[in-house]
Order: sequence, then C-alpha cells, then structure tokens
Amino acid sequence: DPITITKVRGKVNAFIMEVVGYFIDCLYDNKEPDITLEDGLECVRIMEAIEKSAKEKRVVYLNEIK
Repeated sequence: DPITITKVRGKVNAFIMEVVGYFIDCLYDNKEPDITLEDGLECVRIMEAIEKSAKEKRVVYLNEIK
C-alpha cells in the first residue's frame, strides 16, 4: 500500500510514513510537533552528506552541503 509503506532503494521503509503521519496528526490536532522544521532540514543535510560520502568514497562535512 503506497499510503503506508514506501520503498527506498528497493527496500520497504515504513519509518518515513510514520514520521509523516505524526506530522499530519499534529496539524489535525493543532499541536506543535516535537521536531522543528530546522531539525528536519538538518536531517536532510545529514542524509545528503551520507549519500555523497558513499558515492565519492570520502568524508563529507556538513559545511559542504548547502
């Protein structure tokens, strides 16, 4: 079911949908999420650095990721 399960690089990843579901619940219940937008953006930068590091086979520092 694409609504509850996603695939990342061919592997099932329900965690992403759990996080999205939590965010939607917060919107619906008019509650402030525990994780801020800035936290989410920093996680994206970290994931981009991990991917770049694996692709280039070198250490990638966060200041390299815009």
